[in-house]
Amino acid sequence: MGLILFSFLLTLDDALTRLKEQSYDASLYLIQMKIQQKTYSMGYSNLFPSISSSGSKTTSYPGGYDTYSIRFNLDQNLSIDNWLNGVNTHFKNSETYYTYLDNLSNLMLTAVNDYMDAYVTKRLLDVRKKALKRTGYYKEKIDEMLRLGSASKADLLKAEVSWYQAQIDLERARKAYREALLTLKYLLKIDTSDSLELTAPIPETKALPLDTLKSIAYRERPDIRALHEKLVSLRIDLASNLSSYLPSINFSGSYGYSGSDIPETKDEWDAGDSYSFTLSLSLPLFTGFNRVNNTIIKKLQIQMAEFELEKKKNQIDIEVEDAYYSLKEAEKMLKLARKNLELAKESSEASRLRYELGEASIIELLSGEEDLLNAEYSYESAVKDYIVSIYRLKKVIGRL
Repeated sequence: MGLILFSFLLTLDDALTRLKEQSYDASLYLIQMKIQQKTYSMGYSNLFPSISSSGSKTTSYPGGYDTYSIRFNLDQNLSIDNWLNGVNTHFKNSETYYTYLDNLSNLMLTAVNDYMDAYVTKRLLDVRKKALKRTGYYKEKIDEMLRLGSASKADLLKAEVSWYQAQIDLERARKAYREALLTLKYLLKIDTSDSLELTAPIPETKALPLDTLKSIAYRERPDIRALHEKLVSLRIDLASNLSSYLPSINFSGSYGYSGSDIPETKDEWDAGDSYSFTLSLSLPLFTGFNRVNNTIIKKLQIQMAEFELEKKKNQIDIEVEDAYYSLKEAEKMLKLARKNLELAKESSEASRLRYELGEASIIELLSGEEDLLNAEYSYESAVKDYIVSIYRLKKVIGRL
């Protein structure tokens, strides 16, 4: 049986969707988040009573008397410290979730770069193929002109050098395209034997004012939100530590049966059942300075988190401004590349018409074609830079 190969069109949006759903890295980030959240979620148990049961059979000697006992026990810690630790689980889980989103957005920006690298290297490969064809045609024409006496040996040697260089450039372009395509396939978990057709439409976008973008970033960036949740969690930890100075209340109760026989009826059970309830109050007097030191540590951790938050906001200012002006520059470069492409097309067509009329040399014709090929590649590179700039701005404001 022959090997079945698949070929499909993969848009940039499709690539990002596939990344989130199937890539190894995204799956690992998700699993790490779930493990951390399940670990933290154990703290929710502090909000609920613990219930247990026990049973025993005791034989006493001399005499060999048997005693049976069955009990159900309930225990609930009513201290503020216990309750705060349970509530804090929510904020720890939220911090973990926003950290996951931040890792995922970094991965998505990597996918955008890898996708556009593969797209542009494919365009470069097309350009190199055309360049090889052009230099081969140029070499043949110069060889013909040399036989007719209208070109020199030096012209032919130059043509041959250009032809060999075009072959080298083509092999390099093939290597770059293969590497870029494999990198993209590995990232998106696509079979390496599958053939991909990539497309990069230019989205219509209009950047919001810079101050508005910064405000959005302060509100929506997952790393900022993770720091806010961390700060709340640390403050709850501090409150929990301070609450240890207060009395601790614990409630426990038990119900069960004890007797010389295993009860077979309700009356037998009722004859041997018993209840017990305990409400205890404890006040720690001395803990070897643990509470004092923990309080100092918690306050310092809060101070560090506040500094970290302010530092992150300053970093966001720089990142948003850099991404904003990079997008503006990429937009202008794209417009320039589009105009240069239009100019190269007009010049190449004019050179072709003049060559057909005998008013231009083969060198002028081929030079115009080379300028057109370079303009096409420059335009595709400008498209890549523009699209990556758009997604980078989305990433730095927390909307990727």
